[in-house]
Amino acid sequence: MTAMRRPKHNRESHPQLKGFFFDTETKKYYKLPKTHDPIAWVPAKQKVSITSPKRLSRRKHLILAHLREREVDASVTLNVARRRVSMRSLFSLLRKDSSDSKAFALQRGITAAAPHPCNSTMVVADQFASLKFLQWNKTAQCIPLSGAELVTSLAWQRDTSSMQPMLLCSFLGSPPCDPDVRMEQSRIVRSNTKTVHLYRQGSCTNNDGRFAQGNSWSVVDPWSVLWNPCNPSQFVVGCGRKSRNAVLVDVQSRRWLTAPDGRNQSDVFAQAISPSNDKIIVNGTRSGLLWIWDVRASKRSMEESIMHTDKRRNRSATNTSVKHLVLCRDMIHLVRQQGSGELSIFDLRMHRKLAELVKPFKSSTKMMRFDVDSTESIIACADLNAMSSVNFYELNSGQHFSTLRAPTKSKHAVGQVHWSNDTELWMVSENLVTLHPLF
Repeated sequence: MTAMRRPKHNRESHPQLKGFFFDTETKKYYKLPKTHDPIAWVPAKQKVSITSPKRLSRRKHLILAHLREREVDASVTLNVARRRVSMRSLFSLLRKDSSDSKAFALQRGITAAAPHPCNSTMVVADQFASLKFLQWNKTAQCIPLSGAELVTSLAWQRDTSSMQPMLLCSFLGSPPCDPDVRMEQSRIVRSNTKTVHLYRQGSCTNNDGRFAQGNSWSVVDPWSVLWNPCNPSQFVVGCGRKSRNAVLVDVQSRRWLTAPDGRNQSDVFAQAISPSNDKIIVNGTRSGLLWIWDVRASKRSMEESIMHTDKRRNRSATNTSVKHLVLCRDMIHLVRQQGSGELSIFDLRMHRKLAELVKPFKSSTKMMRFDVDSTESIIACADLNAMSSVNFYELNSGQHFSTLRAPTKSKHAVGQVHWSNDTELWMVSENLVTLHPLF
């Protein structure tokens, strides 16, 4: 009988209590929290990871990955310093007293200005088309230009190896008879004679005041001139629609290259060339748009949708006009300033604004120009809220870190700021020029 009996199963039954959990290992009840899920108390089985060989030939979405990398890189490059700012320059700007500066008062309004690349000299052009050379310990020399009525732009040759650089001067002739109209903005002047003259610097520093005139070129509405930083014998001219808006001139061979025709026929007021590549020329127009001219290509690039302005905020044509441009060595970052005072940093890869350093003003300013030091780390810009002050921004982060105030006050606000060998700063208003040494 005992052999026929079935063996009893070794079962350990335990009643299930509400709100408690029975552990089979310790054989005890444990109270559960109210928000706890009983399933989570069950010990999970250990997972074994199975490795499989990578498929090297598998095709991914390369275009989407490239766009994501470009999107992230565009937002990171502004915050990560490409090159460290010199602490000496930062502390000098913060601690330097403005009492060492010297002011040059002018009776006539200034239309253009350009600092000498080698010495402490500033050349300015007034409304009666006469050039004045301002120096620290010398009296100002006034040289009238024959046949000129309104100087639109001045540019010194940026060749530091040459002790006698050349000066470019673009002006318009034969203005209207009404003197009130002549004193207004240069865009109103319409004439038959528009030329770009090249002058030698050697004779203008003598005491006799002679001025050596070199070559001359007839260009339709030469609004801006700029020397090529890579080739000291070439310069570009921003002009009107009849000259296709831009011309590249070679001084030695006396040849020029005209930009290809495009949709944007607005006058070119500002141009920029990178010190690392002289084949790309960025042009800023009166309408506020930008277009890029590659001298190796037969068509314009980025002409349709590059950095449009807000027409609802800036309805005036004077406000939207581009006053000054600077293209960095990396060929990515572009600094632009408009007639309304807006100062912004753009990314040419994304065609969008990275940072807005200065917000636009309702009123327009005739003379607007910022400047960037040789290391491309500090931006000096006029403060439109204050009459005689200059703000300094860091190009890498876009943050404001210092303000310089001139001791001599003027009726007109500072419009143009020029660096001179990273050691001096020129502040130009409509009737006052101030030289401030930084070191």
